[in-house]
Amino acid sequence: MYDFLIYDFDGTLSDTYPVFTEAFLNMMEKYGIPKDRDTVYGLLKQSVGAAVNHYDFPMSGKEARAEFEKIYEPIALEKQQLFPEAEGILRFGMEKGKKNYVYTHSGLWVYSLMERMGIRDCFDFVLDCTYDFPRKPAPDALNFLIEKCGIDKSRALMIGDRDLDIEVAHNAGIAACLFDSENFYPNLQAEYRITSLDELKEII
Repeated sequence: MYDFLIYDFDGTLSDTYPVFTEAFLNMMEKYGIPKDRDTVYGLLKQSVGAAVNHYDFPMSGKEARAEFEKIYEPIALEKQQLFPEAEGILRFGMEKGKKNYVYTHSGLWVYSLMERMGIRDCFDFVLDCTYDFPRKPAPDALNFLIEKCGIDKSRALMIGDRDLDIEVAHNAGIAACLFDSENFYPNLQAEYRITSLDELKEII
């Protein structure tokens, strides 16, 4: 049904949020801000910006996000892992003649992470934050990817774990699949909902 599979990276292919949370708690400790792991985790599931804005850091939100990235990156490169089914579903798609893409807000270091994870060869194109488009759910970056790669919108599916991923897909006029293993978004409307990436085999 879908030949062009556009994956979000963090929280969709990569089990990012435990590492996100560790890095953010480290930053909070640095500035003496009381820590609550569950609250931080929930805020990060919305966005890093939501977590930064929730707490009283002694710098602007932009500066706080930049500092978070500096703390997070080395931890991620050392510890971050794929979800157990991620490589399998990527290679399943390739075997079926599908094309895999990534649309991520991460920077160039994500390529090193993909190399370590053994999935760099799985993607026809990776759209990272250095392309400097407005962030999700603005459709600019996704529209660029669709045009650059000759993607047929009627056969394209965006797979992501947050409301932003579903919204950006719909804003660009393509179908969306919500990967929500923790039932974090019970009321979010998407064409498909899965709790394991293996379930994509029945959709694509």
